[in-house]
Amino acid sequence: MTATSWSPTDSAYQAQLLRAHEDLRAHTELRGDGGLVRESVLASWRRSLAARPADALPAGAVLEGEELAAARREHLFSAVLPLLRSRLIDPAVEAGLVVALGDARGRLLWVEGRPQLISRADDMGFAAGADWSEAAMGTSAPALALTTASSMQVVGAEHFHEAVHPWSCSAVPVRHPHTGEALGILDVTGTAEAVSPLVLPLLEATARAAQDELRGLLLSPDPVDAPSPRRPRILPRPSPAAAAELLLTGRRTPLLRAGSRTIELRGRHAELLTLLHLSPEGVSGGGARRAAAREHRRGGDCARRGGPAAQAAR
Repeated sequence: MTATSWSPTDSAYQAQLLRAHEDLRAHTELRGDGGLVRESVLASWRRSLAARPADALPAGAVLEGEELAAARREHLFSAVLPLLRSRLIDPAVEAGLVVALGDARGRLLWVEGRPQLISRADDMGFAAGADWSEAAMGTSAPALALTTASSMQVVGAEHFHEAVHPWSCSAVPVRHPHTGEALGILDVTGTAEAVSPLVLPLLEATARAAQDELRGLLLSPDPVDAPSPRRPRILPRPSPAAAAELLLTGRRTPLLRAGSRTIELRGRHAELLTLLHLSPEGVSGGGARRAAAREHRRGGDCARRGGPAAQAAR
């Protein structure tokens, strides 16, 4: 939100907004000259009015039950949900605010807060599974964050629908770390505390942390088959309980077996894994050559389990 000499929470500005809403209901020209309504909000009002009448009721849930559960599973936010909880959801809920995580279409996938607040938010349609895109709900911080691809705050009567006027909200977009496409939004909703000077920096820092963690989880995109929000390509995390087994002789090809996976090794790779297994503290170039010579002189079948080398090769 652009810094000005006034605040959107000022009662005089909110009174001006209510008069502007009367124009909306009367279907007359909005009095936008002279800065009556913030430019970004006024532009959103005009788009919202074209999509939905000002007196239209908020839309209901578009995702419920298994559809909502599936949308949550498929969304990349599910991969970084512990981070989002620790950095944003838990502290904001503790402060008496509502936190929403939405997808790139404006659908709210997670909405969390204290039970009394969740009940009140549900009364205005702000609930998991609801569509809060600009086309569905008009002006709001989640809608503007997606429409403008920037951090936004919407205060009280700046919302398009009258049912949302008692609320204020801040939202930021989250982008795919490789493609730059919008993944969704992080939103904080509540009283005027939801648009305090501390909220946007908190949301923006959380969005950056989520993008950084996703960058480490996602494979580098393939130009032909790049990861998408619906089909994330996440690096597999090996189970620490799976023991590795290095099978060197008695077979035509050396094998590395880890759980249900079996990998064929080239001769040189098998030698290096064996040397590292025998010398977990490491070996020099000369030491490696001497140890390799000793191994070539050894006979008999061997199957070596565990060890740093076997674990490293998984």
